[in-house]
Amino acid sequence: MKKLAWLTILLLPVLFACNKDKKAPAPAPATDPAAMKPGADDGTKPTADPAAEKISCQTLFARHGKCIFRIPETNKIFNIAVGDSPKKGATEPLVTIVEFSEFQCPACKGFSQQLIPDLMKKYEGKVQIVFKHYPLDFHEYALPAAIVAEEVRAQKGDEGFWKFHDLIFASQEKLGPDFLNETAKGLGVDMEKLQKTILDENSKHKERISADTKLGDSVGVEGTPFLYINGVLFTPDTDDLLELIDRQLAKAEAAVAAGTPRAKVYSFLVDHGAPVFETPVPKEEQDKALNAKEKFFLDKCGASSKDPQVMAFVNLLTTCSKPDVNCEVFMQCVENQVRQQLPDAE
Repeated sequence: MKKLAWLTILLLPVLFACNKDKKAPAPAPATDPAAMKPGADDGTKPTADPAAEKISCQTLFARHGKCIFRIPETNKIFNIAVGDSPKKGATEPLVTIVEFSEFQCPACKGFSQQLIPDLMKKYEGKVQIVFKHYPLDFHEYALPAAIVAEEVRAQKGDEGFWKFHDLIFASQEKLGPDFLNETAKGLGVDMEKLQKTILDENSKHKERISADTKLGDSVGVEGTPFLYINGVLFTPDTDDLLELIDRQLAKAEAAVAAGTPRAKVYSFLVDHGAPVFETPVPKEEQDKALNAKEKFFLDKCGASSKDPQVMAFVNLLTTCSKPDVNCEVFMQCVENQVRQQLPDAE
């Protein structure tokens, strides 16, 4: 997991988050049908424009590199209070990962079942995961699941919360009132108290969930899962998660070496007296980052004939490519085609 896979990096902007503003894939912006060929009305998968199949990897990157790998122009550090939210991992972490999540989002399931265990193992004793609720309106059972999770936590502590968390994600396809009750009961929860909590419109659990959601809105959360690594937003289309964690780990270790107690590392790194602290990224750093992405892209794209998955994705990019297609239209075309080919991405 040292490097996210080529295909995964390019798909993460689509697959990694359940967008809070969309119930279904948005239609592609109007453009030249001959150029985009997003797919027939009968639901068939899009096919590449034969005229576009000769586009070189260099031309693809020259046209769309800045769209595929959006290089940030500023560095932002968000001051997100951990508070008494559910947490697991190091008790005095060097790296705090705040996750805004919910229980019905497929991408959240992937993060919880695949990435969290790997991170806990790789950074044992150094990383802490903090869970913030962000139930999406169009997920029917996201809010009920959050309420039950908080009641499980009230009765069984953080350990109970994380057990419930893992059980729900492990069988997410069963999510509904019966499965929520069954899971809570299996953890020894007082079901009478649980039912009273569910029916209470002014319960403290709903207040907590609402507070988490408002906090997420205030720091720019746009879907789930959204991750902040020592206050720095993880952006899947430009960041390597492990590299970002390693950079923040190095900063934390330097702070400790300079005399900052481990228990205060997080506040030292994120609390600059404002909700968000922003500094410009020098142009040379932006250019350096883009050049690195170009090398990565050309290496993988050039060897795509050896990997059917990579070849398929290069063909997908080629389908959407056109000299006069702007970034928004190009990325919308790519997103729509990915969603058509991977319907479970929602």
